[in-house]
Amino acid sequence: MIEHIISTIIISLLSAAGAYFFGVYKATATVQRGVQAVLRYDMLTAYSKFQVSGVTIEEKQSFENMYACYHKLGKNGVMDSIYQKVMAMQEVEDEK
Repeated sequence: MIEHIISTIIISLLSAAGAYFFGVYKATATVQRGVQAVLRYDMLTAYSKFQVSGVTIEEKQSFENMYACYHKLGKNGVMDSIYQKVMAMQEVEDEK
């Protein structure tokens, strides 16, 4: 009888732990996809701006930092090409 109660408690705890960690995994994956989407949008917006007004050294460094974070999240696709195009752009003087 006591063995049945203990095994039921253990199974319940393992099930709860599994559900918790699965929830954490799904939440983390969702946050990562969201961050990647925001970075992608920001990089595409910056790229469009750079095509019109040019890119400063500081903007290139900021773009490179965004890309490094984006790249670590995986599934880069088109952004690899955009990154190469931005890095190949001639720098303009900062108008400060």
